[in-house]
Amino acid sequence: MNRHESNAKLHGPVATMSVAAVIVGLMKTHTELCIKCGASRVVGAQAGYTQAMKPVRRKNSQITILVMLLVAVAGFSMVVLGNLGNGMWFSILNQLGLAVLVSVAIGALWDFIGRRWLADELFEKMNLATDLQQWGLTKLTFEWSKLSWKEHFSSGRTLDLFIGYGRTWRNTGGNELEDFLSDPRNRLRVCLPDPSEDWLMAAMGKRFDKDVQSLRAEIFEAAKHYSKLREEHDASVQIFFRPGEPTHVAYIFERSAVVTLYRHRRGRSKQIPTFVMGQGEFLDFLTDDFEESIADAREVADVELHGN
Repeated sequence: MNRHESNAKLHGPVATMSVAAVIVGLMKTHTELCIKCGASRVVGAQAGYTQAMKPVRRKNSQITILVMLLVAVAGFSMVVLGNLGNGMWFSILNQLGLAVLVSVAIGALWDFIGRRWLADELFEKMNLATDLQQWGLTKLTFEWSKLSWKEHFSSGRTLDLFIGYGRTWRNTGGNELEDFLSDPRNRLRVCLPDPSEDWLMAAMGKRFDKDVQSLRAEIFEAAKHYSKLREEHDASVQIFFRPGEPTHVAYIFERSAVVTLYRHRRGRSKQIPTFVMGQGEFLDFLTDDFEESIADAREVADVELHGN
């Protein structure tokens, strides 16, 4: 065996192993594409998003096909050139070309069969795409303070608030709320815990780590705030006191809703689990729940608030 043949046998497998790294890179890239594809389906629960992404995916697939064809042509050319001679470099070129062709074949199988099967399998088993679309879930976040309230206020003419006393939100969404109430066609309804119920104040005081008198004062402060808005603006504003402990906070607009959860531990938390909903079953549930809740509540007149 001469030196060139020995080197060819040595470098051939090395070249093949190098191209195998390219195969791994292709698989990793397509796996990321698969994950992004799955994520786009989740976000696609938002109205029209999935349909809008179809041309983008089609374009990406066309680019992938073109790249694979070019790489396949290059690999085939290397195989042909490698068979024109017997030296070390011809052998390496031949094996490199074969490795490129194999990588293209594996990449094509993964792109057109593998990642699509994996994405479909994941969502078929988890039923996420269907469930999210039916529920209307558009966002999950701990960053409640960074929500864009303006788009919710512009979604319709009604707003129902299910709150404990909502001091933070009064300071956050004040401008949008006043703009909303300046239109006489709009309606605001606020449902608060009934501060006259001693058992309720005691239970909420333990949850919020507040004494009963402070909690009662917070609720009356909130009610007076909305009573003042009623006097200053043209929209309909109704205030209700309900003899029941709120399990969550709900801002229910006509075509969307924001829901935040109370934690079971005492005191306040900087992390606020927040669900943002579009039209769907969850919004329907929240709307029905609010209607039934105010049916068990009493509407509050200004004269009762001015006396506290």
